[in-house]
Amino acid sequence: MDPYKQLAGVIDKRMKTHTKIATAGISAELGVITARGVKLDNFKYEFQEYFLADYLTLEEPDFTVTEETTEHTHQVKTPAQLRKLQVGDRVLAVPINNGNDLVILARVVKHSG
Repeated sequence: MDPYKQLAGVIDKRMKTHTKIATAGISAELGVITARGVKLDNFKYEFQEYFLADYLTLEEPDFTVTEETTEHTHQVKTPAQLRKLQVGDRVLAVPINNGNDLVILARVVKHSG
């Protein structure tokens, strides 16, 4: 057998083993925002307390920007993707602390293109 292919095989096997160890217990889950919290698709119970990515906490859908050099304002619409989470929104979440806590990373939508 070719010694280089054998060495490459050993390296590949070790890398796969190290990757498995490094990512063990890390799994992103899909879920839905409910009236009381968030329910993961593959978990029996609803999380009533959870962590949110900061950009998902924007309260106001619109805001006004005033330029200091002039005396006029511009109405700026906040993109819908940055609005506060609402009941029924689908989310991508990662369980942490042995599944005791949950971090919502993003709102997700199905792409049909």
